Amino acid sequence: MRKLRQWRRIQGVCAQCGEHRSERYLCMRCEERRNKNRQGIEEQRASMGQCIKCGRPLQGRETCEHCFKKYPLRKLKRWQIGNERLYQAIEASKISIPELAQALNLKTRTVERWVFEGITPKRENADKVAGYFNQSVSRFFRDYTEQ
Repeated sequence: MRKLRQWRRIQGVCAQCGEHRSERYLCMRCEERRNKNRQGIEEQRASMGQCIKCGRPLQGRETCEHCFKKYPLRKLKRWQIGNERLYQAIEASKISIPELAQALNLKTRTVERWVFEGITPKRENADKVAGYFNQSVSRFFRDYTEQ
């Protein structure tokens, strides 16, 4: 089935039905059908008090702890933390890297590079991080000293 869909994509037709020309993976008709089916399943699960993604019972909770688990940090193939102090500050404050990036008005990947790759940010961004955690800049980034 996978090879059939790949062949259809090479031909420039819908991977599902193979009938309609499509620049995307699915034609509009198949995309609408998929969304309608998904919406029907989600509504049915919500009415039964189940998680809309996996169907597990919610047991009075709002979200499923398995599907909507909040990971404070990204999953890595190899755990190498380049900035241990910043990592510990993020864990202690119980926020995620995307939340920190949003609070600092930066991209998530930028903050991830600071934590996991040990990259030193620009001075203004280092000041933002220190201000957010109410710590000195030199605590998180050794290249900077207090002025």
